[in-house]
Amino acid sequence: MENLHKGHRKRVKAKFCKSGLGVFEEHEVLELILFYAIPQRDTNELAHKLIKKFGSVKNVLEAPYELLMQESGIGESVALFLSLFPAVWRYCRAKTNTKLNLCDRNGIIETMISKFEGKQKEELYVLCLDAKFDVIAMDALFEGQSGAVEVSWEKLVRYVVINNVSSIALVHNHPNGVPVPSSNDVFFTRELISILKPLNVRIEDHIIISGTKYISMREMELLDDT
Repeated sequence: MENLHKGHRKRVKAKFCKSGLGVFEEHEVLELILFYAIPQRDTNELAHKLIKKFGSVKNVLEAPYELLMQESGIGESVALFLSLFPAVWRYCRAKTNTKLNLCDRNGIIETMISKFEGKQKEELYVLCLDAKFDVIAMDALFEGQSGAVEVSWEKLVRYVVINNVSSIALVHNHPNGVPVPSSNDVFFTRELISILKPLNVRIEDHIIISGTKYISMREMELLDDT
């Protein structure tokens, strides 16, 4: 009986070269990706299984590494390969950003949405600002499970002092919820205001992002630093 899989990879690649991904089904897109992670095995069945489990190519690529590792047919190298796609996309998005200024709220929000895209844990970014509110340094200093980010006051203060700024902004994400500040968010921010006040460092805002939505604690009058 003729081997139905003979030349299959070559045909799929040719289809992509001729027409792009627009003519592909979800499982075909994932199958093509898997060609390069699993060179010696049929990937069609695995692609179907992953789409059924996660719902879409996007969801598969954004799935946590640890969750991918639980799937039969996926080893360490395959899980890492799939996890690279959203990570590389975020990296490229970050590299194409122009200079950020806190007064340009849309620019700040767009940049931070791209940084949080696909993240399953909360991350807290500290944005160091100069006198014109230009962002001169920006790093994710802390991460943790939702609502349970452990913060080292010493590390945070050291970061601010090293960058020698008089104001900062905070941005963190709510991966699985809505951009509404929790009581812990409010307490943490007000505590930090008290810690930084003797250093003459002001918190200009604390922005919370969930998906494409966000809130500003400054606009909600929750910073209590007057």
